[in-house]
Amino acid sequence: MRLHTYATICAHTKKPKIHPTIRRSNAHYYPPPPVESPNSTQFPPQSLKTRLKLLSSPNFRLRYIYRNIDKSRQAFLSINYKATIRKQPLCAIYLLPLLILRKALCTLEYYSQPLTQSKILAYQLPKPPKLSGFICLPALLLQKLARIGLMPLSSFMHARIFARFLLGRVDMPYFELVLTTRCTLRCESCNNLMQYFDSSNSYTCTLEGIAKTLEALLAKIDSIYNVRIIGGEPLLFKDIDKVVKILDSSKKVKSFDIVTNATILPKPALLDALQASAKCFVSISDYTKSPNLDIKLHIHKLQEILQARKIPHHILWQETKSAWFSPGKIYKRGRDRQGIVENFLACQMPCVSIMSHETIGRSLPTKLESSPKSFMATTQNKTKADPFSKVSSTQSSVGEIFICPIASSLSRLNGLEEFSGDFISLDSTCDKYTILNFYAKEFFKACDYCHDMAAPKKPIPIAVQTSTTLKLTP
Repeated sequence: MRLHTYATICAHTKKPKIHPTIRRSNAHYYPPPPVESPNSTQFPPQSLKTRLKLLSSPNFRLRYIYRNIDKSRQAFLSINYKATIRKQPLCAIYLLPLLILRKALCTLEYYSQPLTQSKILAYQLPKPPKLSGFICLPALLLQKLARIGLMPLSSFMHARIFARFLLGRVDMPYFELVLTTRCTLRCESCNNLMQYFDSSNSYTCTLEGIAKTLEALLAKIDSIYNVRIIGGEPLLFKDIDKVVKILDSSKKVKSFDIVTNATILPKPALLDALQASAKCFVSISDYTKSPNLDIKLHIHKLQEILQARKIPHHILWQETKSAWFSPGKIYKRGRDRQGIVENFLACQMPCVSIMSHETIGRSLPTKLESSPKSFMATTQNKTKADPFSKVSSTQSSVGEIFICPIASSLSRLNGLEEFSGDFISLDSTCDKYTILNFYAKEFFKACDYCHDMAAPKKPIPIAVQTSTTLKLTP
């Protein structure tokens, strides 16, 4: 359904002014932050005044408020209300009108889309030139009706998000739950950096570890609109059906989905768990357009299985002109603090990534063994300088929250110590206000590893495969 997406919201949101990056000779060193940044955005929101101060941050509004509004709409469109009504018939009193509204909006969109995307409209029509307008008119009217029908609901969602925030609630809009870095493919431009992992540094959580991570996180927030289960290939995780049951049993999780590349088929236990859930769906990545993919994809077979079980699903990258954007090489650029902040503001990736505190990067224990005293002294200094730095307390942590999947993967490749201050440790010191302040933060060391995000994006073919493990070098 064509709604106001996160990209549309970003386009109409006033972004912070970005100045040209100033390069320094000692660019590898991050100088101490000025008094106003980043600590000026880290307010203790015990009062309405401090929460209003958080709202004054454009970065916070974009990453938290508007993202929550967008994800609440998506949850409205993806939740299986029919299954909920079958389980709890009394819910039909308030769910049935929502179901009718959603069906009407989807029907209007379904009939208007073929007209607006018709091939005849892609070519210059003969005179009179207003003929194209007459052809588009029915489609435009249908789209307008759909949007008018959504306006009251959209206004209610806006008001609800702002009200919950001002009343002290913490609603995470979205996060990606990484179960494993193992994958059946090796895409050269994977945004989750799976092409940089091999058997010596791979990450796979345990069921106990990821359950503790989710329990710790859900205890600190009031709701989460969407959880995306990713990998690698998440179907390689043997206990994924139990992860689905954990998410489905939590009232704080509004919706969740699993992303698979369709190289392997789900096991019966997973299908049973998905079929029993009223708030899950499956996202199938269609990589048939890959120029050098030699592994068989089971997209049609997977669709048949899901349709037979009435499990909601949709296919990604199915459009004719689908393309990826090149992430470039991932390596430490050596930008100064201002340059890293500017790169983050130019990116604004809406993903937040979560991993359990297992198989942590090898560089951390190596440094502890080689020089434990100097390492701990350095860590304590960094912790005092930045309240987000939790490396010294990671032994009590059950997981970490990262700004994006690239940052979470880098923590496994290089170790947490290098990125102290970038993440939130889910330990006893973390609370809901720590999570809120995380959404107002602008400086992340992991952003130094990405290419210039302000430069024009270069489209590339989907899922180009590589036979080698890439390195974090230029």
